[in-house]
Amino acid sequence: MSITKIALHKIASKISVDKSENISSAGSIEKGTKVKATQSSRIEFSDNAKILTEAISAVKKSPDVRLDKVAQIKDSIAKGSYKVDSVKIADRMLKTHLRDS
Repeated sequence: MSITKIALHKIASKISVDKSENISSAGSIEKGTKVKATQSSRIEFSDNAKILTEAISAVKKSPDVRLDKVAQIKDSIAKGSYKVDSVKIADRMLKTHLRDS
């Protein structure tokens, strides 16, 4: 399984918190109430949230295009040695289609 920028963005959007939420004295969250920050306000993130944040940061820093791979493929095409495995392409197309359906 590979993690893409799009996948991480989808995950991050699922865990975002509405800034207008407030925790009542009973411990439940009430929407529509503004939170006023005080010096005693504190947020703690789980280890998973920290790991996710680090992963998102690493993906954002990585290049969108692997220039070394592009150069290698261009060189193979120029030399006439680039080979396409049609069975592998068809297999991945079917797997992707079945996964996304």
